[in-house]
Amino acid sequence: MLNQRGAFTVHWPPEAGLTVAEIPYMPGTPNLSVLIIPASLKRELRAHLDDYGFSDEFIYPDADGVAGHVNWETQEMVERKRRKTDKH
Repeated sequence: MLNQRGAFTVHWPPEAGLTVAEIPYMPGTPNLSVLIIPASLKRELRAHLDDYGFSDEFIYPDADGVAGHVNWETQEMVERKRRKTDKH
């Protein structure tokens, strides 16, 4: 996943637009937030997402997605072995 973007919302009814407003029981807090994940956390986040089944293979269920996931798993395996060797 070199360049993946997404927006996830939970609102009802789903066809209604989103209105940014203050949360009634939390004065000064908007009901919509932006979460920016630093690039330095990419490897760790991908590993966690993979633990839950979210991978290139899942998001792109074609030959490229499967190949991307296999390549990523192989790179992670090589990196783990390198780190283990560096410790000794």
